[in-house]
Amino acid sequence: VALLYLVAARNRHAGGFRTEIRIVNGLPAALLTLFHPERRQAPRTLLRAIPGLSVIRPADANETAAAWLAALTHDGPTAIILSRQDLPVLAGTADAAAAGVARGAYVVRVAPSPDVVLVGTGSEVSVALEAAELLAAENISASVVSMPSWDRFQALPRTEQDAVIPRTVPRVSVEAGTTLGWERFVD
Repeated sequence: VALLYLVAARNRHAGGFRTEIRIVNGLPAALLTLFHPERRQAPRTLLRAIPGLSVIRPADANETAAAWLAALTHDGPTAIILSRQDLPVLAGTADAAAAGVARGAYVVRVAPSPDVVLVGTGSEVSVALEAAELLAAENISASVVSMPSWDRFQALPRTEQDAVIPRTVPRVSVEAGTTLGWERFVD
């Protein structure tokens, strides 16, 4: 999966603010040498580790629009990681994406008494929704959470985090190529 990184930095000046937007296809050359070209998940993991950088990985067009708004209103740098895949527009994101991206995560498929919570980010949210349908056919109730931004979600109070991803049921992450960092949110 090739990724496109949009980095927006908001700088305050006397009399207002100026928005700088840089579009970078990959990472700076010094960092690209650390990764094999076929291992494109490494840059997103690296971006999440950069202190002070807000990282947003939207699941569809509605989340992408919300991510852009979040980047423009965030006081600091933001990386928006997009997929080149043809992703479906997910049901319910037209109404919920703006608030969901701002909070970092939100429920996209509600199960009244879930047996499991699937937490996805970016293009894998649609995969998590398909998995939930397959589980339902096996009489396993699954809620699905879209988590476009770890750092925004971690900034929420613990009670708000637990309302989105309850710790009383098994939680499984859905992200291709990496499990690094997911231990903070799932079992």
